[in-house]
Amino acid sequence: MKLGLQFLAILILCSCSITKLNYKPSKIFALERKGHIIQFNYTSTKFRHLELDPNNVKEVIKNSYNKTLNIISKNPNSEFINGFELIEKIRNETKQNFDLVVISGVPYGESDLKNLQIEQSIYKDYKILSAEELNNNTTFCRGFDNGILFVTLK
Repeated sequence: MKLGLQFLAILILCSCSITKLNYKPSKIFALERKGHIIQFNYTSTKFRHLELDPNNVKEVIKNSYNKTLNIISKNPNSEFINGFELIEKIRNETKQNFDLVVISGVPYGESDLKNLQIEQSIYKDYKILSAEELNNNTTFCRGFDNGILFVTLK
């Protein structure tokens, strides 16, 4: 009887460590900063390296016991494009270089772009602000010779 109660107590404690969360990127970033390991479809990753379609997220499972957060997609076969490859595709299309790349309001350096994976279904459009447009704008503190590329995601 005593062994059965101990087993039941352990089972209850372990089951309470797993909870389902709503997909909220800000919450996931916060948990990652607190030391949680982020997994996408059971593969470890850095959340800052993912741009996901919220409509393709089936569930988010938080395991407090082993400090993991697993994001499960509805369609595990959804296609991704590497951030660097996307920018190269735009460079080839426009025949332009860019001093800065901004994706959904976040500036990216070249090394960050190489790690970034963007779900293709959320890529929407891009806009280039030319050096002339930027240099005439007083809000920028330095000149941009090649302009800035803004990539919009859904």
